[in-house]
Amino acid sequence: MEWLGEIAKHHKDYVRTINKFGEYFYAEDLVQEMYLRLDRNKRPEDIIIDGKVNRYFIHLTLKSIFLNFIKAKKQISKINNLPLEIADVDNSEFYEAQNRFRAKINNEINNWHSYDQTLFRLYLTGNHSMRDIANGTDISLRSIFEVIGECKEKIRINCGDDYLDLINNDLELI
Repeated sequence: MEWLGEIAKHHKDYVRTINKFGEYFYAEDLVQEMYLRLDRNKRPEDIIIDGKVNRYFIHLTLKSIFLNFIKAKKQISKINNLPLEIADVDNSEFYEAQNRFRAKINNEINNWHSYDQTLFRLYLTGNHSMRDIANGTDISLRSIFEVIGECKEKIRINCGDDYLDLINNDLELI
């Protein structure tokens, strides 16, 4: 554990590094997370070389922790849920509009090539990530990523106005 004390001598530098990445509020916490990760996963020989701390390795570890933190902060679900608060709208009216909206999306999907349809529905309803689909088939991850991105864009273009109408309670416009 004394090797962690050697690493901790440069604690303020590590906090400044996180600050340079753009995070000020959680900088101390991220540095503490680095100490925990080093203690759990690394041997002292990996970090302290010839009696000196390997600063490049520490920098990469801090960057990795910071990027994981940002990714967790911006996590967005694959399927956007409709807002739970629907003010001044009869529920049956809302459900009918919601069903019309779903029908429009299904009609849009049915107009695509069968390859696009299959990939998009597998991704959307199958609880599979793009990597899972790529591993289960002989389709490259890049191809799957591009096809699903194009499919999402087609839905945004052709059904985006109806989605906004549904959220804004303009149900007669759907």
